[in-house]
Amino acid sequence: MSIKKYTTKTFKPLNKKVFLMLKDAIIKGDLKPGEKLAEEEIAKKLDISRTPVREALHKLAALGFVKIYPNQGIFVNQISIEDLKEVVQIRAILEGFATGVATNLITDKEIKSLEKIIEKMRPCIDKEIDKDEVIKYCNYDIDFHNLIINIAKNKRLMDILDNLRDITTSFRSMSFKIPGSIIYSLEYHLKIIEAFKNRDFKKAELLAQEHVLASISKVLNFNLHE
Repeated sequence: MSIKKYTTKTFKPLNKKVFLMLKDAIIKGDLKPGEKLAEEEIAKKLDISRTPVREALHKLAALGFVKIYPNQGIFVNQISIEDLKEVVQIRAILEGFATGVATNLITDKEIKSLEKIIEKMRPCIDKEIDKDEVIKYCNYDIDFHNLIINIAKNKRLMDILDNLRDITTSFRSMSFKIPGSIIYSLEYHLKIIEAFKNRDFKKAELLAQEHVLASISKVLNFNLHE
C-alpha cells in the first residue's frame, strides 16, 4: 500500500487529515483502482488509532472514491465507462451553469486574470507529447475553471464540482495526452473569454458544457481506435 503521511501546519481534525491523505493518494494513482485498503494497516502505518481511519474511509465511500463490500473489505473504486459518462454529464451541466452565472458577475480585471492563465498555457501546445507539459497544462486548466467557479460565488456548487473533478482527475490528464487535445481545449477557453467580454451568458454556458462533454468524447473515440 503506497501512502504518505499527510502533514500540514494548519489545524485539521485527524480524520480530515487522513481523508485528504487517502484521497490525494487515490487521485495521484498511488493507490490503484481495485486495491484493498486495510483499516488496521493504514492506522499502523500512520501511527494513529483506527477510528479516524474508519471515519475517513466511510467518507471516501460516500463520495465514490472507495467501495465497501461486506465481509470482503474496502477497495479503491474502479470507475467504469458508464460511471465516467454520468459524472461528466453532471459536471457539464453544473460547470455550464457556473460559467453562465459568472458572465454576469465577472470584472475586467478577472477577465485579464483568465487571459494570463491562457498565456501560461500556450507554450504547452508545442510540447504536448511531454509528460511534464501535460501535467502543467492540466494544472493551468484547473486554475482556469476554478477561477470561473469562484467568480460565480456559490460555495455549495464549488464543493460539488471539486468532488466531481477529483473523481475524474486521471481521466482528465489522459484526455490531454491525446494529440491535438491541448490546442482544442485552449480554443474553447478563448471562446469562453470572448463570451465573457460580450456578456453573453447563454453562449458562455453552452461553450462550457460543450468543452466538458468534448473531453470525454475524444477519450472514448481515441480508446476505441487504439
